[in-house]
Amino acid sequence: MFNDIWIARKNAMSLAKTLMVATMVIAIGTQYAVITADLLIRVPEGRADRNRAA
Repeated sequence: MFNDIWIARKNAMSLAKTLMVATMVIAIGTQYAVITADLLIRVPEGRADRNRAA
């Protein structure tokens, strides 16, 4: 009986660690995507002026 409880606890801790890592990866990926999108949206000032003149 104690062996079953130990196995269940070990599996639960492993699952908790896996979920924590997955959550961190998603959070970092989302933050990186926002930064990347922000950099892609911005247009350098000189290039914007040239596009208006053309």
